[in-house]
Amino acid sequence: MNTLIHHEAKDDMVRVPYALIEDETLSSRAKFIFILILAMKDDEPNIGKLPKLSGLHYCTVLKYLKELEIAGWIERKTIRDERKRIAGVEYVIHYEKA
Repeated sequence: MNTLIHHEAKDDMVRVPYALIEDETLSSRAKFIFILILAMKDDEPNIGKLPKLSGLHYCTVLKYLKELEIAGWIERKTIRDERKRIAGVEYVIHYEKA
């Protein structure tokens, strides 16, 4: 018999939606990127840090962010300045598939 023993969770652990784990439409790397986003501290949510954290090239990270967006796990919003120029991008994380 195989048994898993769960020890107490610590404050620095990340809770991952079980639906994400079961989502067969996502690649394992897209799931990994989502987990890294969840693991970022609230005061440091910066998509630009994902390549270094994941060991993946920036363009590859963008590919998996797009995969997450298409699957409904994240939402991408373009931020514009007062002159209607692109000032940045905001990612909204969904804890349930939209």
